[in-house]
Amino acid sequence: MSDELSEIRVQIAPLELVDHDARARDLGGGLVERLVTVDEGTVMQANVRAHQPFASAEQATYTNNLQGLDVRDHAVHGVRLRVGAIDGNPLVTAALLWPIATLNLPHASDLLVALPRFSAVIARPIFTRREIGAAAVMASVARLWLRDSNDGCSPFAYWWRLGRFHRIDIDDDGTVVLDAALDDAVQSLPA
Repeated sequence: MSDELSEIRVQIAPLELVDHDARARDLGGGLVERLVTVDEGTVMQANVRAHQPFASAEQATYTNNLQGLDVRDHAVHGVRLRVGAIDGNPLVTAALLWPIATLNLPHASDLLVALPRFSAVIARPIFTRREIGAAAVMASVARLWLRDSNDGCSPFAYWWRLGRFHRIDIDDDGTVVLDAALDDAVQSLPA
């Protein structure tokens, strides 16, 4: 790895938190994968001129920054959520680039996910249409964690599918509102 790339890492962040000139890739749902450097816990935008820095930065992040990921299941209002966290690590959101592996969800292809903190992510596999309702609980947890954190990321729940994120909106009455692009995915699930 070149010297220019040796300290570069990746982080998933909401587009509104990313500088307009940042090297970033759109992941859908208003989220991007951005190149960063981390110095004593402070994240800074990486200005890299390399042609394809993402692959190297992803590998470095996975190998050097996510190996201590603490993955645990928690029940919230009867909903099982899988949480992956490393206290003080602002790169944990990158775990959602590989959620099946990093969060040990081997039989899932569709997930509900949240990124309430840069140091913590939440996931839940979707196997039936009924499970989509858990997005309301997940979004509530995300908002609470975001409010009570010093490394807040996003208050929303997302549907993760094939490496893309689709933001999930929750109406005032708690109804889950999905992106129309997910209609086929929803219809393919058993009730």
